[in-house]
Amino acid sequence: MTKTIKPPPPALLLAVVERSLEPYKGVFPAATIEWMREEALLQLAAHPYPAALLRCLDTPQAVTESDVKAIDGGEPAAPSRPVSSRRGAA
Repeated sequence: MTKTIKPPPPALLLAVVERSLEPYKGVFPAATIEWMREEALLQLAAHPYPAALLRCLDTPQAVTESDVKAIDGGEPAAPSRPVSSRRGAA
């Protein structure tokens, strides 16, 4: 029987899970905390929304083009689209 070796979760995800477990570390035994950690990581990987986020964290997207263009070789111009994401702003 071959055991599949999975890559470790991203450090950011582990930090979030550890922070969420902090209040329980003095209350529950270490075995229970370990189970809670494994369960949290499993649920985050299995649910569609966090799983999509994890895929984005695992495979960073390279920037192929910038919105900021230089004018006549000088300083970069303002972005080609508004920086603010607020809708309806004048």
